[in-house]
Amino acid sequence: GCVAWNCDGAMERAIAALVADEVETVRLEDSVPFSGISKLCEALKGNKRTKVLELRGCGLKPFAALSLVRALENNSSLESLDLSHNAELGTPGLKSLLPSICLEPSVASGLSTLILT
Repeated sequence: GCVAWNCDGAMERAIAALVADEVETVRLEDSVPFSGISKLCEALKGNKRTKVLELRGCGLKPFAALSLVRALENNSSLESLDLSHNAELGTPGLKSLLPSICLEPSVASGLSTLILT
């Protein structure tokens, strides 16, 4: 299944779906507070089913990258990550994210698509 949200309560539904291992695709397309990203990443750590995570235009800041790194290091199912249209993530965020994606064996072996544009 696919879950796409860009309205009120979207983050809560995405987290619940990740925790329950109910969906293969999670797509968020609206500004997300850091507390929401942090909770989403915690839920992703134990998830075994979700293959695609799209966080397009969610207003991610550099410190969100650290939560994503920890989630990716503890998740073996994710194959595609879309962080496009998150200009605020910036160079510092990418610098903390890319080494883990490229060098961490558990991440590098599973993640086949990374979208940053």
